[in-house]
Amino acid sequence: MDDRKQRLAIDRTLADGERYFGWEVADAAALQALAARLEQAGGAVWREPASLADQRFVRELISFADPAGNRLEAFHGAAVTSDPFQPGRSISGFRTDLSAWDTRCST
Repeated sequence: MDDRKQRLAIDRTLADGERYFGWEVADAAALQALAARLEQAGGAVWREPASLADQRFVRELISFADPAGNRLEAFHGAAVTSDPFQPGRSISGFRTDLSAWDTRCST
């Protein structure tokens, strides 16, 4: 089951078009290895403060930019919870069959 404390964040303080994407690595050693590899390739890597890691519900994170300038984050130690998911509004189910897709765009 999905036991993550947080999967998706909506940050209304970001300017239009500004966003970030994150990926999980196995542990602190893997995070440091990724940071070193990015730096060796000439990329700038920022070791983010604990306050930002707390906001993301992770133990530690780094950030860097892709060639298009998108903010990317890598982290380890994602917080988990035993509490069941509670949606913010009433949800009766999810449509997962093909009828949920707009067929006007089919090729």
